[in-house]
Amino acid sequence: GGGTGGFSSEMAALGLLNPDDLGAADDEAPDKLHNEMAELGLLHGSAEETEGWGAVANLDVFFSNMYSFYHHRGLATILISGVSNMITLGFTVVFSTFLFSWVDWTALLECKDEHTCHPFLHYVSNPMERPTLWSVMVFIWFCLFSVYWLWTVLSFGTQARDAMGMHRFFQHRLGISQRDLQTIEWHEVVARLVALQESGKYRIAINKAGLTAQDIACRIMRKENYLIALINKRVLPLHLPVPNLPCLIAAGDGTSDAAATHATNGGEGR
Repeated sequence: GGGTGGFSSEMAALGLLNPDDLGAADDEAPDKLHNEMAELGLLHGSAEETEGWGAVANLDVFFSNMYSFYHHRGLATILISGVSNMITLGFTVVFSTFLFSWVDWTALLECKDEHTCHPFLHYVSNPMERPTLWSVMVFIWFCLFSVYWLWTVLSFGTQARDAMGMHRFFQHRLGISQRDLQTIEWHEVVARLVALQESGKYRIAINKAGLTAQDIACRIMRKENYLIALINKRVLPLHLPVPNLPCLIAAGDGTSDAAATHATNGGEGR
Protein backbone atom coordinates (compact mmCIF):
# COMPACT_ATOMS: atom_id res chain seq x y z
CA GLY A 1 0.00 0.00 0.00
CA GLY A 2 1.30 3.43 -0.88
CA GLY A 3 -0.81 5.65 1.38
CA THR A 4 -4.22 6.36 2.80
CA GLY A 5 -5.92 6.43 -0.61
CA GLY A 6 -4.33 3.11 -1.52
CA PHE A 7 -5.64 1.46 1.63
CA SER A 8 -9.13 2.90 1.04
CA SER A 9 -9.20 1.56 -2.51
CA GLU A 10 -7.99 -1.85 -1.36
CA MET A 11 -10.66 -2.04 1.34
CA ALA A 12 -13.33 -1.00 -1.17
CA ALA A 13 -12.14 -3.67 -3.61
CA LEU A 14 -12.47 -6.26 -0.84
CA GLY A 15 -16.03 -5.16 -0.15
CA LEU A 16 -15.12 -3.73 3.25
CA LEU A 17 -15.78 -0.09 2.37
CA ASN A 18 -18.51 1.55 0.34
CA PRO A 19 -17.00 3.06 -2.85
CA ASP A 20 -19.15 6.17 -2.30
CA ASP A 21 -17.32 6.73 0.98
CA LEU A 22 -13.84 6.65 -0.52
CA GLY A 23 -13.49 10.42 -0.32
CA ALA A 24 -14.39 10.47 3.34
CA ALA A 25 -12.09 7.54 4.06
CA ASP A 26 -9.19 9.31 2.36
CA ASP A 27 -9.51 12.13 4.89
CA GLU A 28 -9.19 9.73 7.84
CA ALA A 29 -5.94 9.28 9.70
CA PRO A 30 -3.66 6.55 8.25
CA ASP A 31 -3.40 5.01 11.70
CA LYS A 32 -7.10 4.16 11.75
CA LEU A 33 -7.01 2.46 8.36
CA HIS A 34 -3.88 0.50 9.23
CA ASN A 35 -5.41 -0.64 12.51
CA GLU A 36 -8.60 -1.73 10.74
CA MET A 37 -6.56 -3.66 8.17
CA ALA A 38 -4.56 -5.30 10.97
CA GLU A 39 -7.72 -6.25 12.85
CA LEU A 40 -9.11 -7.90 9.71
CA GLY A 41 -5.82 -9.72 9.04
CA LEU A 42 -5.20 -7.87 5.76
CA LEU A 43 -1.65 -6.71 6.39
CA HIS A 44 0.82 -9.07 4.77
CA GLY A 45 4.32 -8.95 3.35
CA SER A 46 7.58 -7.59 4.68
CA ALA A 47 8.08 -4.43 6.68
CA GLU A 48 9.62 -2.71 3.65
CA GLU A 49 6.48 -3.39 1.59
CA THR A 50 4.24 -1.74 4.18
CA GLU A 51 6.32 1.45 4.38
CA GLY A 52 7.07 1.78 8.07
CA TRP A 53 4.39 -0.61 9.28
CA GLY A 54 5.25 -4.02 10.69
CA ALA A 55 3.08 -6.67 9.03
CA VAL A 56 2.48 -8.88 12.07
CA ALA A 57 -0.11 -11.61 11.53
CA ASN A 58 -0.26 -12.64 15.21
CA LEU A 59 0.87 -10.22 17.89
CA ASP A 60 0.91 -12.88 20.61
CA VAL A 61 3.35 -15.01 18.62
CA PHE A 62 5.42 -11.99 17.61
CA PHE A 63 5.92 -10.73 21.16
CA SER A 64 6.53 -14.28 22.44
CA ASN A 65 9.21 -14.80 19.79
CA MET A 66 10.66 -11.44 20.74
CA TYR A 67 10.99 -12.45 24.39
CA SER A 68 12.31 -15.90 23.48
CA PHE A 69 15.01 -14.29 21.34
CA TYR A 70 15.96 -12.02 24.23
CA HIS A 71 15.87 -14.90 26.73
CA HIS A 72 18.25 -17.02 24.64
CA ARG A 73 20.47 -13.97 24.06
CA GLY A 74 20.65 -14.14 20.31
CA LEU A 75 20.47 -16.20 17.15
CA ALA A 76 23.63 -18.27 17.69
CA THR A 77 22.41 -19.64 21.01
CA ILE A 78 19.06 -20.66 19.56
CA LEU A 79 20.64 -22.42 16.57
CA ILE A 80 23.30 -24.21 18.63
CA SER A 81 20.75 -25.28 21.24
CA GLY A 82 18.34 -26.56 18.61
CA VAL A 83 20.98 -28.51 16.68
CA SER A 84 22.42 -30.04 19.86
CA ASN A 85 18.94 -31.08 21.00
CA MET A 86 18.25 -32.77 17.67
CA ILE A 87 21.60 -34.60 17.75
CA THR A 88 21.08 -35.67 21.37
CA LEU A 89 17.56 -36.94 20.72
CA GLY A 90 18.57 -38.76 17.53
CA PHE A 91 21.54 -40.40 19.23
CA THR A 92 19.40 -41.45 22.20
CA VAL A 93 16.78 -43.07 19.97
CA VAL A 94 19.29 -44.94 17.78
CA PHE A 95 21.63 -46.03 20.58
CA SER A 96 18.84 -47.18 22.91
CA THR A 97 17.28 -49.16 20.05
CA PHE A 98 20.65 -50.80 19.40
CA LEU A 99 21.11 -51.71 23.07
CA PHE A 100 17.59 -53.07 23.55
CA SER A 101 17.22 -54.95 20.29
CA TRP A 102 20.57 -55.70 18.63
CA VAL A 103 22.70 -56.72 21.62
CA ASP A 104 22.42 -60.32 22.84
CA TRP A 105 22.49 -59.62 26.55
CA THR A 106 22.12 -63.30 27.52
CA ALA A 107 25.37 -64.18 25.77
CA LEU A 108 27.07 -60.99 26.92
CA LEU A 109 26.35 -61.70 30.60
CA GLU A 110 28.15 -65.02 30.25
CA CYS A 111 31.37 -63.17 29.49
CA LYS A 112 33.44 -63.60 32.67
CA ASP A 113 37.03 -63.80 31.49
CA GLU A 114 39.12 -64.01 28.33
CA HIS A 115 38.20 -67.69 27.87
CA THR A 116 34.44 -67.14 27.96
CA CYS A 117 34.38 -63.85 26.09
CA HIS A 118 34.18 -63.45 22.32
CA PRO A 119 34.67 -60.56 19.86
CA PHE A 120 32.10 -57.79 20.06
CA LEU A 121 30.29 -58.77 16.85
CA HIS A 122 29.55 -62.14 18.41
CA TYR A 123 27.09 -60.41 20.77
CA VAL A 124 25.38 -58.39 18.03
CA SER A 125 22.53 -60.00 16.10
CA ASN A 126 19.92 -58.74 13.68
CA PRO A 127 16.54 -58.86 15.48
CA MET A 128 14.69 -59.02 12.16
CA GLU A 129 16.11 -62.48 11.37
CA ARG A 130 14.21 -64.07 14.27
CA PRO A 131 11.77 -61.48 15.53
CA THR A 132 10.40 -61.82 19.02
CA LEU A 133 7.71 -59.94 20.90
CA TRP A 134 10.37 -57.83 22.58
CA SER A 135 12.07 -56.90 19.31
CA VAL A 136 8.70 -55.97 17.76
CA MET A 137 7.94 -53.71 20.74
CA VAL A 138 11.37 -52.07 20.41
CA PHE A 139 10.78 -51.56 16.69
CA ILE A 140 7.44 -49.86 17.37
CA TRP A 141 9.13 -47.70 20.02
CA PHE A 142 11.82 -46.78 17.48
CA CYS A 143 9.21 -45.80 14.86
CA LEU A 144 7.27 -43.64 17.30
CA PHE A 145 10.32 -41.75 18.51
CA SER A 146 11.60 -41.41 14.95
CA VAL A 147 8.36 -39.60 14.07
CA TYR A 148 8.83 -37.44 17.16
CA TRP A 149 12.41 -36.68 16.05
CA LEU A 150 11.20 -35.64 12.58
CA TRP A 151 8.58 -33.40 14.18
CA THR A 152 11.36 -31.86 16.30
CA VAL A 153 13.40 -31.16 13.15
CA LEU A 154 10.45 -29.45 11.48
CA SER A 155 9.73 -27.45 14.63
CA PHE A 156 13.35 -26.36 14.77
CA GLY A 157 13.09 -25.14 11.18
CA THR A 158 10.18 -22.91 12.14
CA GLN A 159 11.98 -21.75 15.28
CA ALA A 160 15.13 -20.94 13.30
CA ARG A 161 13.13 -18.96 10.75
CA ASP A 162 11.44 -16.91 13.50
CA ALA A 163 14.79 -16.40 15.24
CA MET A 164 16.41 -15.06 12.06
CA GLY A 165 13.50 -12.66 11.64
CA MET A 166 13.94 -11.49 15.23
CA HIS A 167 17.68 -11.16 14.66
CA ARG A 168 17.02 -8.69 11.84
CA PHE A 169 14.33 -6.91 13.91
CA PHE A 170 16.60 -6.44 16.92
CA GLN A 171 19.52 -5.18 14.84
CA HIS A 172 17.83 -3.03 12.20
CA ARG A 173 14.74 -1.80 14.05
CA LEU A 174 15.62 -1.74 17.74
CA GLY A 175 19.32 -1.04 17.20
CA ILE A 176 20.40 -3.83 19.56
CA SER A 177 23.51 -5.67 18.41
CA GLN A 178 24.50 -9.18 19.40
CA ARG A 179 27.04 -7.73 21.83
CA ASP A 180 24.49 -5.43 23.47
CA LEU A 181 21.99 -8.26 23.74
CA GLN A 182 24.23 -10.06 26.23
CA THR A 183 23.82 -7.35 28.87
CA ILE A 184 20.66 -5.40 28.06
CA GLU A 185 17.64 -5.72 30.35
CA TRP A 186 14.20 -6.73 29.08
CA HIS A 187 12.56 -3.47 30.16
CA GLU A 188 15.07 -1.60 27.98
CA VAL A 189 14.07 -3.73 24.98
CA VAL A 190 10.40 -2.97 25.63
CA ALA A 191 11.16 0.73 26.05
CA ARG A 192 12.92 0.82 22.68
CA LEU A 193 9.99 -0.89 20.97
CA VAL A 194 7.46 1.49 22.54
CA ALA A 195 9.61 4.50 21.60
CA LEU A 196 9.92 3.19 18.05
CA GLN A 197 6.13 2.79 17.88
CA GLU A 198 5.54 6.33 19.15
CA SER A 199 8.12 7.87 16.81
CA GLY A 200 6.28 6.62 13.73
CA LYS A 201 9.47 5.42 12.04
CA TYR A 202 8.34 1.82 12.41
CA ARG A 203 5.01 0.83 13.85
CA ILE A 204 3.33 -2.49 14.54
CA ALA A 205 -0.32 -2.44 13.50
CA ILE A 206 -2.36 -2.97 16.66
CA ASN A 207 -6.09 -2.37 17.06
CA LYS A 208 -5.79 0.25 19.82
CA ALA A 209 -4.53 3.77 20.21
CA GLY A 210 -0.97 2.92 21.21
CA LEU A 211 1.42 0.26 22.39
CA THR A 212 2.46 -0.02 26.04
CA ALA A 213 4.67 -2.33 28.09
CA GLN A 214 1.52 -3.79 29.66
CA ASP A 215 0.17 -4.73 26.22
CA ILE A 216 3.36 -6.62 25.45
CA ALA A 217 3.43 -8.41 28.82
CA CYS A 218 -0.24 -9.39 28.63
CA ARG A 219 0.13 -10.83 25.15
CA ILE A 220 3.21 -12.83 26.09
CA MET A 221 1.51 -14.18 29.23
CA ARG A 222 -1.99 -14.53 27.76
CA LYS A 223 -2.23 -18.34 28.06
CA GLU A 224 -0.70 -18.39 31.53
CA ASN A 225 -3.02 -15.61 32.71
CA TYR A 226 -6.10 -17.41 31.45
CA LEU A 227 -4.94 -20.59 33.16
CA ILE A 228 -4.50 -18.70 36.44
CA ALA A 229 -7.96 -17.18 36.07
CA LEU A 230 -9.54 -20.58 35.36
CA ILE A 231 -7.92 -22.07 38.44
CA ASN A 232 -8.76 -19.15 40.72
CA LYS A 233 -12.37 -19.12 39.52
CA ARG A 234 -12.60 -22.88 40.17
CA VAL A 235 -13.49 -23.45 36.50
CA LEU A 236 -10.50 -25.80 36.31
CA PRO A 237 -10.33 -27.38 39.79
CA LEU A 238 -7.11 -29.19 40.63
CA HIS A 239 -8.30 -32.01 42.85
CA LEU A 240 -8.71 -35.74 42.53
CA PRO A 241 -12.22 -37.22 42.32
CA VAL A 242 -11.84 -38.87 45.73
CA PRO A 243 -14.47 -38.32 48.44
CA ASN A 244 -13.48 -36.06 51.36
CA LEU A 245 -10.25 -34.97 49.61
CA PRO A 246 -9.80 -31.19 49.87
CA CYS A 247 -9.10 -29.15 46.77
CA LEU A 248 -5.41 -28.45 46.19
CA ILE A 249 -6.10 -24.83 45.26
CA ALA A 250 -7.54 -22.70 48.04
CA ALA A 251 -9.53 -19.56 47.36
CA GLY A 252 -7.38 -16.45 47.52
CA ASP A 253 -8.23 -13.04 48.92
CA GLY A 254 -9.40 -11.19 45.85
CA THR A 255 -6.83 -12.86 43.58
CA SER A 256 -9.49 -14.47 41.39
CA ASP A 257 -10.93 -11.21 40.09
CA ALA A 258 -7.47 -9.71 39.69
CA ALA A 259 -6.23 -12.69 37.68
CA ALA A 260 -9.35 -12.72 35.51
CA THR A 261 -8.99 -8.99 34.83
CA HIS A 262 -5.28 -9.36 34.07
CA ALA A 263 -5.94 -12.31 31.76
CA THR A 264 -8.30 -10.36 29.54
CA ASN A 265 -6.24 -7.18 29.54
CA GLY A 266 -4.00 -6.06 26.75
CA GLY A 267 -6.25 -5.85 23.68
CA GLU A 268 -8.18 -8.23 21.51
CA GLY A 269 -6.45 -11.45 20.44
CA ARG A 270 -6.71 -13.28 17.17
